[in-house]
Amino acid sequence: MTLSSSAFDLETLSAEIISIADEATPETLNLAKLRIDARKWFVGHLCNERESEKKQKPLPLFDRIETILIDPKEDKKRPN
Repeated sequence: MTLSSSAFDLETLSAEIISIADEATPETLNLAKLRIDARKWFVGHLCNERESEKKQKPLPLFDRIETILIDPKEDKKRPN
């Protein structure tokens, strides 16, 4: 599953969870719980996958490198 499609999948699965809960009857309650739990697990899996994709991108370590030259004679003249 790709990062671009996971946002749609999360919305779809969330809507399915609500629909299953709304349509549950006392006779189908255990089945509804199982279906909801399976979708909740999958949503968690998608979120973890999405986070790992974000973490895999290398971060820039430096924006710029500066060289600073200090004259020891000038440094001694400065008051503390």
